[in-house]
Amino acid sequence: MLHVRWCGGAKGVTLVVLSHAVVALTIVQCLSLDALATAKPPARLGTAEVPGIQVSEQPLRRGASLGVELRREPLTPGEAADLGLRKPAGAVVVALQRNGPAAVAGVKLEDVIVKLGGANVETAGDLAGVVSSLVPGTRLPISLIRGGKQVSLTVLLGPPREGRAVEVIPRFVVPQPRDQKEPGPWFGFEVEAAPDGTSHRGALIASVYSDGPADRAGITRGAVVLKVNGQSVSGPAQASAFLRAVAPGHVARLVVWMAGADGGSERLVFLPRPAE
Repeated sequence: MLHVRWCGGAKGVTLVVLSHAVVALTIVQCLSLDALATAKPPARLGTAEVPGIQVSEQPLRRGASLGVELRREPLTPGEAADLGLRKPAGAVVVALQRNGPAAVAGVKLEDVIVKLGGANVETAGDLAGVVSSLVPGTRLPISLIRGGKQVSLTVLLGPPREGRAVEVIPRFVVPQPRDQKEPGPWFGFEVEAAPDGTSHRGALIASVYSDGPADRAGITRGAVVLKVNGQSVSGPAQASAFLRAVAPGHVARLVVWMAGADGGSERLVFLPRPAE
C-alpha cells in the first residue's frame, strides 16, 4: 500500500508510483492554508474589517501563507478539555512548515489558534478565510491556547507555496492481530526501542496494522512517537504506559516524527481507542 499526501496546488498534481507491488493507494488532502490562499475570501473577513493588522504596502496579489496545517474535524468537548479549552472552538495546529511564518513566530504543534489580527477563530475555515484575504508581508497579532494558557505572538505572513509535488510515501501494513489486550493494537501500531544513533528520542513504530486508527491517520512504519497526550516519551515502555491510560472511547493525542522528502517533520495526530 502507498500513502499519498496531497497538499494542493492550482497547477495540478503528478502521481509517481514507486513500486510495481502497489495494491492500494490512500490519498489524503491536507487542510493547508497554502492550498486555500487563492480562494475568494468571505466578505466579512476582508482586510478592512480585521482590526490590529499592519498591511504591507507592496503591490502583491492577495493570498498569503501562515505555514501551518490544521486539523480538519471539529474538536469534541473531551478533546477540547484535554487541550485546555473552555469550549470546542479554534484551529488546532497539526503540522508546521519548517522555518515558515508560524514556526518563526513561535507557534508550536498542539497550539489552538483562537484569534488572528483581531478576528475570532472558531474553525480552521475561519483562519483560512482571514489568511487568504491578506497579502504576503502582512504583520499581525495571533492569539492561541497552549496547555490551557493564552499566548500572544506576532506573525509575518509569507507567500503561498505553489507547484508542490505530491509526496508518495511507501506504507507497510500487517493484518490486525486477534489479541487486542495490549495498547498497541487498540491504536493500530506496535512500538520498539529506537536504534542507537537515532536523532529523535522516543518510541519507534515497528509495525502498523492495516485499516487501524494509525493507518487511517497516515502514520507509517519508521515513524517515532515523541509525545502522548502532552507527555514526552523516552521509550516503548513509556509509550505503552501512556497509551494504556487512555480510556475506551477516548482519543490519544500523539506527536510523531515522520520521514519525508523535506527531511521529515513532526505531526500531531488524534487516534481513537475503540469503545469496549
